This record gives sequence, C-alpha cells and structure tokens, in this order.
Amino acid sequence: MTRKEELLEQGKKANTVFFKLKKTYKKSKKIIYLVYEGKYDLYYDNVVRNFLMYNHYDDWTTEVIIAGGRKYIVEAIQDITWKNISRNRVFMFIDRDLSDFTRETTPTGSNIYITSKYSLENELINEESCELLLRKYYSLEGISDDEMKTLVTLFNNAMSQLSETMTVTMCWIIHWLKSKKKPCLDNIRMKDIFKFRRDKLIVKKNDEQIIEYIHQKCNFAIEHNGVIDSIRDEFTRLNGDKKFIRGKYVCALFVMYVNFINENCHKILRSHTRTKTHITFSESNALAIIAGLPIYDVRLREFVENTFENNLKAQPEISESA
Repeated sequence: MTRKEELLEQGKKANTVFFKLKKTYKKSKKIIYLVYEGKYDLYYDNVVRNFLMYNHYDDWTTEVIIAGGRKYIVEAIQDITWKNISRNRVFMFIDRDLSDFTRETTPTGSNIYITSKYSLENELINEESCELLLRKYYSLEGISDDEMKTLVTLFNNAMSQLSETMTVTMCWIIHWLKSKKKPCLDNIRMKDIFKFRRDKLIVKKNDEQIIEYIHQKCNFAIEHNGVIDSIRDEFTRLNGDKKFIRGKYVCALFVMYVNFINENCHKILRSHTRTKTHITFSESNALAIIAGLPIYDVRLREFVENTFENNLKAQPEISESA
C-alpha cells in the first residue's frame, strides 16, 4: 500500500482532525501545529505568534487546523498515538463547555489548553476588552476615566443581569444534554429576552415566560421545574453564573451592548457627541474583532509561555534542508 493509499484508508476510519494532522505534519520543518474548535479561535494564534516573536523563535511558524467542534478534537486526541507526530509540536485548544456537569470526556495533557469558563467568548469578553473596543473602534479615545467608568459599569451590570437571568436556562440545557436530547441552542436569542433602555438592561420576560420560551424554541415539552433542582444546586456551587453561561449568549448580549452604546453614547455621556465607527459589529464577526484586541489573558499566556518554552527546547535539532 502506498503512503497516499494508507492516508486515505486512515482518513475513512480516523477522525478528520487526526487525518488533517497526519497529512500536513512535516517532521523536518519548524512548524507548530495549532488545533482549534472553530475559525474564530484565532486569538490563540495571535498569542502564540507573539510568543514566538518576543522569545526569538523567529524561524518557527504556525499551521492551524480547524476541527469544526469540540468533539472532533476530543476524538482526535483519543486516536493519536504520537508515534510519528511529536506531542511537543502539536497544541490543542478546547472549550470547557458544560463538561463539568454532563461529565463529558475532557482530555488532559501538557499540550492541551482548556478554557476555565464555558468558552473562549467567556474568557475574552470582560471589562478590558469592552474598554479597548470602545476606545479603538467607536471614537472614544479621548473620554475621561470617569466617563469610561460609566460605560463599563453599564457593561458590568448588563453581564450580571445576563448571568442571573440565564442561570435557569443553562440548568435546563444541562438537563437536556444529560438526557441525550439535542437542543437547538442557537434558536434561543438574547434579543428576545433582553433589551437596553436608557442606561440599563431590561429583562423582557419573567422566569416562567423564559422557561416556556426556551422549551418552545428547542421544541421540547415543558417538564416540572423540580427536575433541575439538583442541577441548579451544582450550578450554583460551581459558580456557574459567572463561568458557565453559554459563550454565544454572552457574545450576543455584548453585541447588543456595543451597538446600544454606539447609538446612545451622546445621551449617556452628555458631554460627548455621537460616536463614529467604521465597523459593523455583529454576532457573526464579534469574536474575530475582539480577538484582534491586545487582551492579556494571564492563564493562557502562562500556558503558552511555560508549555511552548519547555516543548520547543525539548525538540531535537531540526534541519530545514532535511
């Protein structure tokens, strides 16, 4: 069997990520392979590239493999034997999702980074990114610290309201996942539940209406609330309201917030004229824009600096002419 035929045969059986990695891996090249869940996880690539540049690994490059979902990375990790692929040159970045509650397999390893919260969105959307985004893209570079504090306070209050309101939704989602159901979570839209008015976030539905709404959107019959009591206890114990609200919901509300500020900043900050922007900020591009901001994620930086430094030093000398 030729090498090409061998790869094709393995591709039929193996996970797509594993197949892509085996196909692109070059032992004699100074390449670091980065495996992400989705295309908007390129924030990781920015962090890695900065590390290589500032630590004088200029002769190393990166190659990105998009898995298309968490489960495909998990399956790839289970499939890889590391016989012909160096673990020191392959790094995988995985969202934690709700695995702490569903007991879904979450692999561990020196070359695996797992978010501490639900997803990358939860890690990146915070006070720092909020201020950076408003200053850079919405002509707010010159406002005072007190004025920015007003806008950031509105952001923090909105995120707190989101966390409180969406806790029961996340508990139902955990229940559905544990029951092997497949809810269409994208059908649950933050604009159906929240709206900004004046200087605060308004919840448009009460708890009972939200429960009815999410069941309707996911096409499930409403069950007795008691079935999520133990889940809610665990969610509270693990600080789920601060860590495990679905990242896409956090991102969606952030998009609503930013667009509200863009339209109403001159009303909130009486001393400021209307904002100016050259971007369209939406759910489809928000993470890509946020990922381009100089956000300092301590936990991720430590993983990259410590793991990459050790792993690259552990590499045998590579000759590019080999």
